[in-house]
Amino acid sequence: MPKVYYLETSEGQIVTKCKGYSGKLTKAQYLELLSGQTLELEITKWSKSLRDSYVRIQNKTPYNLSFSFNKRQQLFNAQGQWVNTAPIILS
Repeated sequence: MPKVYYLETSEGQIVTKCKGYSGKLTKAQYLELLSGQTLELEITKWSKSLRDSYVRIQNKTPYNLSFSFNKRQQLFNAQGQWVNTAPIILS
């Protein structure tokens, strides 16, 4: 999963970031990712070749965004809510 951020400041400002996706995700979509669901989005891909003198634009290319955790361990509270992370210790 690319780097994804959703922040609501104490002043009510919302800061969002989703690397690799130029559109804006809603709060509900961020919560869907945290619950383990996959978002099926569409992106526009650009590719160019200076050597061959072309620019290719591919509209509505499928882009699946899913939650994966591979460098840290998720910690859950008694209600099953994700509350923190811990490093994965290799022995």
